[in-house]
Amino acid sequence: MNDIIHIRIRQASIARKNRRSKRIRRLFNIQRNSKCRNISKIKSSSNTNRLYQAHVTEVEVKLCEDFRLLFNTESVIKCVHEVIEYVNKRGRYKVFINMSVMQMADSGAISLLLAAVNLSTRNNCQVTGNMPINTECKQLIFDYGFFDHVKLLQTKKIKKNNNKNLLIERGFAKTDNEKIGEEVRKSVEYLTSMKSSYRPVYSMIQEICANSIEHANKESHKKNWLFSISYEENLVKFVVTDIGEGILGTIKKKLKQTLRDTVTFTNDIETLIGVFEKRYQSSTFDNNRNKGLPKIKKINDYGYIDNLIVLTNNVYLNFNDSSKQLKLRTSFSGTLFYWELQINNIEKWKNRMK
Repeated sequence: MNDIIHIRIRQASIARKNRRSKRIRRLFNIQRNSKCRNISKIKSSSNTNRLYQAHVTEVEVKLCEDFRLLFNTESVIKCVHEVIEYVNKRGRYKVFINMSVMQMADSGAISLLLAAVNLSTRNNCQVTGNMPINTECKQLIFDYGFFDHVKLLQTKKIKKNNNKNLLIERGFAKTDNEKIGEEVRKSVEYLTSMKSSYRPVYSMIQEICANSIEHANKESHKKNWLFSISYEENLVKFVVTDIGEGILGTIKKKLKQTLRDTVTFTNDIETLIGVFEKRYQSSTFDNNRNKGLPKIKKINDYGYIDNLIVLTNNVYLNFNDSSKQLKLRTSFSGTLFYWELQINNIEKWKNRMK
């Protein structure tokens, strides 16, 4: 009897050892398989990255020698539009901006180029560039903070002039009203030595940025605008631009006006002038809307700003010089506002009620 009990105890002990051994082997196999799966995922991921990199094409966009929007409009737009086309391919191209031959540049052209580069942050596109050989252009590029947004393929940098050309704000779906208001007050202080608000310019910027955010693109991920100020002797230059569909691309006319334009063969220049004279309805069909652009024109007409220029789609409008109202061969996908502020503009505003 005792022998039978000892045999059963021994069998139970052996069975427990076998079960324990199986559990250990099973646990070991699970851990080993999970490691294998992780390794396969890593390999698959690295292969995907290599495959992705293999499909990215490196392209060069060479900027023109005269990169001034106000004097060489067609060439500047062509260069910027080429950057926009590559960036909008959403990571299929790696863009190199070659600025080596640039001899002249202005704030409008640099702002327009920066707005195009701003798209790369949303479109997973890598943008690199080099510096102009020309010393003045090189300083202008750095003062605008261009290489804060573009990888510089050159080792030596130059220092920014913090009191000179300054990029104020760039963004997508909102504006920083407080910051913009502060910069407008600084521009007044620069001209008059007294820091104060200037409602005409502030209201212009608010209207332009609001139009950019609401109307430039229907899809929020495509909204893209940029605001900059540059300072010269006794002069402040403002540039506000967005990369979108442009004014002519978004405006919706009243049916009777559309028919009348068709009969009278109204061209794009006259259509854009009509927008600023409130001949056409807002794209939202709201009677209280579309008052901002006519208001901007009135501010210029009253002399509260100087040299108002609007570039949108295939039209270049200088509101102070009718001879510079051009229909462009190269269409620009967006809208750019440029104007200047001098001390006499501020004095006109202060003395408007006298």
